Amino acid sequence: MYDPKIILGFLLGVLAGAIVFTWLYNSSKGSTLIVILFHGVFNFTTAAKDTKSGLIAAIISTIVMVWAVFVVFLFKPANLSHQEKYSI
Repeated sequence: MYDPKIILGFLLGVLAGAIVFTWLYNSSKGSTLIVILFHGVFNFTTAAKDTKSGLIAAIISTIVMVWAVFVVFLFKPANLSHQEKYSI
């Protein structure tokens, strides 16, 4: 069974990842390539066989969480981008 403390950390990580993905997508004018590349590199570095202790995964996940907080404070939740919002 999973420890409830781990679930909270996992959910915070998923939220932070969603914020960073949204910021990358919005800042690249809707390009999914940068989001796909970031996700692939993140998965590769956090799941590589040499990271058995989980320390590298924890460090990288913490960096993404701090990055997400920085993005929200700098660009505000309504926009999450350097760009102005598009009007359709």
